[in-house]
Amino acid sequence: MAGRAKSAVLTAAMAVLAHPVLVAGALVTLAVGVLLDGPAGLLLPVAWVAVGAAAALARRPGLPGRSLPPEAEPDLADLVDSVAEAVGFGRRRVVVRLVPEPTASLARPRIGGTRTYVLVLGWPFLRLLARPELEAVVAHELAHRVELDSTAFRAMSRSRQRLAEGLEHRPRAPAALSGWLLRASQARMWALELAADRASAAVTGPAAAGGALTRTATLGLLFERFVAGWIEVAADRGHFPEDLYEAVTAALADPHVERRARLLVADDEAADPYAAADHPPLRDRLAALPTVPPASYDPAPVPISDPVGLEQWCLRDLVDQLDAEPGTLEPFALRDAEPHAYLPPVWQAYSALRVATGTRTTDAAVAAALDAVESGGWVRMAESVEPAVRRLPPLLRRPAARDVLVACLGMAVAGRLLDRGWRRATRWLISMVRSPTGEVLDVLEMVTAAVDSGEAGPLRDLLAAPTGAR
Repeated sequence: MAGRAKSAVLTAAMAVLAHPVLVAGALVTLAVGVLLDGPAGLLLPVAWVAVGAAAALARRPGLPGRSLPPEAEPDLADLVDSVAEAVGFGRRRVVVRLVPEPTASLARPRIGGTRTYVLVLGWPFLRLLARPELEAVVAHELAHRVELDSTAFRAMSRSRQRLAEGLEHRPRAPAALSGWLLRASQARMWALELAADRASAAVTGPAAAGGALTRTATLGLLFERFVAGWIEVAADRGHFPEDLYEAVTAALADPHVERRARLLVADDEAADPYAAADHPPLRDRLAALPTVPPASYDPAPVPISDPVGLEQWCLRDLVDQLDAEPGTLEPFALRDAEPHAYLPPVWQAYSALRVATGTRTTDAAVAAALDAVESGGWVRMAESVEPAVRRLPPLLRRPAARDVLVACLGMAVAGRLLDRGWRRATRWLISMVRSPTGEVLDVLEMVTAAVDSGEAGPLRDLLAAPTGAR
């Protein structure tokens, strides 16, 4: 009982802090209502709360994606049903819906007035995960049924999500208080995720469960950090990649991309100062799986009856999410295009550094940025490159500034090396370069190490060395 009371108090506190404008307005209208006589004084705060509730209902999203009925995709339906039986869920109780992004979730919305379990699966998972890995993903999501059946848990989860999202916007509640509440509720969320991982491993085996965790994390980061940029840059040039998912497959097969993604996953998970993450770090989730001898499994994905039609729908949905006017984006083959067609131009980094440092040449701007790295003034420089960093709460400001400066300075240093005769080591990453003598260098990793240590000597030596030398 004490645990339930604590959860209820946490949920209520997070709900209040997640809506500072609504709460402040309610308090003001309540105070004004007290000063007024008669029915007006009573109706004013009621009307304010009603308006806020109506606005919240209007913002509630509908069902995501498109439906995948069993008769349209029988192999996928059989996979979901077999996993559902294994976790005690029962057959034909889950509606499956498709979205173009790499995500998976289970919800229980009202459809036709009836609470219905809806399993959302991203096309990249259907296309790229091995069948046992997809089974592990489905088992993990269906294992969350118990929480979805709990009104108290759904309320806590929504309150946490909204409070965490509010950290990056203004007006917001005091970040320290928000962080305390998020931290107090995080342990339960993590315990539920680890329990779902164990349920997944019990159905598919630890090898498939671990593979699913690793590959879904990699795909998620790849779309967030790389694919979204490809789409944005191409759209700015009036194009959209018609072979987007083939390009994702090719990028994942590149060892440079795979290594960069693995490093970025760990880096992102380490930066959670306000305990906003609902999932434990990947390394902790993998370590919590049962320890058994390594096992292999068939890498083939689940057969899809209409892969061309579903992929075309996903591409159209991604186009619809852009601000471009209908019909204005021309399709192009990303895998055959030059990198400048989908990667941001290096001159943008040059220009941003010159403006941030107040210098006239790119070499002087890079030198000034390295000075800031060594003097510790790089946070202010990053805020000049991206002013939005200044509006973040204190504990988020430094990690965000680090990301901004590392990306900008890494692109600029790589660009100067390319100007001196170096070549791209991969078509997918700007900052992975190859010297004229064949040495491959990850400039982004070097810049990250310099910012973290405050020692920019290796970067200065690299830029000062003769062409092709290290």
